[in-house]
Amino acid sequence: MIFLATLPLFWIMISASRGGHWGAWMPSTISAFEGTCVSIPCRFDFPDELRPAVVHGVWYFNSP
Repeated sequence: MIFLATLPLFWIMISASRGGHWGAWMPSTISAFEGTCVSIPCRFDFPDELRPAVVHGVWYFNSP
């Protein structure tokens, strides 16, 4: 299974205009038994001055 995390497009456009380090990390593959729960380790990096109170990620199942 391959999982891909993406930040909202609006957030990415803000990052390009304001500079700073933006990034996301997650494993490229995760193995699990069908029908079971999976914990996906991930990390999102963004400039400290833009740190929100709450961060939301979007996970797409079977994305390239």
